[in-house]
Amino acid sequence: MTSTAYQQTENQTMTEHGAIITLARYRARQLVKQRLCDNGVKLQSVEPRDVVEWAEALLAAQPELLEQAKEMIRQSPALQRLIKRPRCAKLRSDAQRQRR
Repeated sequence: MTSTAYQQTENQTMTEHGAIITLARYRARQLVKQRLCDNGVKLQSVEPRDVVEWAEALLAAQPELLEQAKEMIRQSPALQRLIKRPRCAKLRSDAQRQRR
């Protein structure tokens, strides 16, 4: 996969940066699929890796998709909660050790 031109800013967490990239790539894939369907191409006849490749090219050509993803996260309380949730378990006891 090619890397996008989008750079993580100093005040972004890795999780937030990853969410922006993920949403932008998702949107780019959806746009590619929509364009293919609009041109009468059946998605079954297209290799998924080609869709991803075209989506990456679209994302490179239209960096505003990244800004749209950033705005979507900013406006969505559900996405903000998802980003801010803890990523690993906080074990406060030795319960796992006791089982052994």
